[in-house]
Amino acid sequence: MDFPAESGRLALARHALRDWLARCDMPRRVAQDVLIAAGEACADAIEHGHRDTPGGDVRLAAEASTDTVRVTVADAGRWKPRDPASTLHRRAADGRAVLGIEGEMDMSNSELLAEALEAESGPLLVDLTGVEYRIELVAPPLLHPVLTISGLTRLVKLHPSQ
Repeated sequence: MDFPAESGRLALARHALRDWLARCDMPRRVAQDVLIAAGEACADAIEHGHRDTPGGDVRLAAEASTDTVRVTVADAGRWKPRDPASTLHRRAADGRAVLGIEGEMDMSNSELLAEALEAESGPLLVDLTGVEYRIELVAPPLLHPVLTISGLTRLVKLHPSQ
């Protein structure tokens, strides 16, 4: 369900989730834990996700299988200002140009990287140690048991495809 990111709408979302959990014959203790966690996530999405952009929506989705309950709370807002990427041009001890990049890099600020690369001529060392990395993979659940992620496991989130 989607609902306006307004604190007055939380009760409606909790009620809808409570009804759904009851229809799933969820044990009472599990249902209570799910309601508390989902309620907190919805409240955070409203308070933090739409602080600077009121009027957005929050999406609450839930699915259950034999031994798993998955609740997703999503919003399109941002709870904190994005850490903009920045570049720093310097020279290594051997004289090579070094381009240091810090912050969050994605397609929205790739022009910054392109401009910085064009400004240099000759051999260039690109230092990405200050970049925040997040890798999100979407794969069918059938592949999850056989999918191996090595080297970057703490950076990777694996999501099932729909």
